[in-house]
Amino acid sequence: MYLLLVSLFLLMLRAPHARDRPLAGLMLAWPVVLIALAPSIAAFYASYGPLFSRFLARRRVGTMFAGGIGVSLGASSIGLLLALLFFGWRQPAFSRVGEFMALTLTLAAIAGVHVAVAPVIRGFVDWWPQAGGGVTAGAGVTVAVASSPSAVRDVIFVKTEQRLEKVRLDDILVIEGQRDYRRIHTSTRRIMTLQTFAEFERQLPPEIVCRVHKSYMVAVDKIDSIERGRIAVNNLSVPISDTYRDRFFALIGQR
Repeated sequence: MYLLLVSLFLLMLRAPHARDRPLAGLMLAWPVVLIALAPSIAAFYASYGPLFSRFLARRRVGTMFAGGIGVSLGASSIGLLLALLFFGWRQPAFSRVGEFMALTLTLAAIAGVHVAVAPVIRGFVDWWPQAGGGVTAGAGVTVAVASSPSAVRDVIFVKTEQRLEKVRLDDILVIEGQRDYRRIHTSTRRIMTLQTFAEFERQLPPEIVCRVHKSYMVAVDKIDSIERGRIAVNNLSVPISDTYRDRFFALIGQR
């Protein structure tokens, strides 16, 4: 893909002196490679970082798609500005409308491929530590977790905006849904995380932290009382929905 793009640039950019000096054409190579790579690299990391964490991780697929188009066009603008800087305005790519449009669309299309691939790689990177029995906690630090389904972990690591935060299972009172975030209530603090309830259900044993509502999970051992379809946990009131009612009462009936 990159070779095709570099070839396109070399065909479109004139080098009148190249006939007399064959090696002069090689002088075009490094700026052409930069023009080919820079927009795609920018598009990839814009999608891997901000677009993924702000939109796709919060399941705003439409906004993510619109943002991807914007990033692709912005990346093509970077390529055009670099071409203008290195080769000047009088090149055919700028003086001829057809070539200008072809160059813009080519840059945008290749950037779009990188925008699409980046969240797939990011999702795999985020999923792999959980699937492989470990959670990456920072630069080169991996926290081992039990791979056996019957083993109960003392802590979990949750994703926040900037880092992975360690949370002791014994400290969890309630996990509350807040639009795109989840708020973990403990006895001493509140933690906002981008993790979904589905991820929490995979991490947390249901006999310890149980789903009771589409927007709530509660720590069973921390329940103070249950009255009229609501659970009291440390001055917090949590509703019980019909979807989870039977499973919840079956669980506490076994304790």
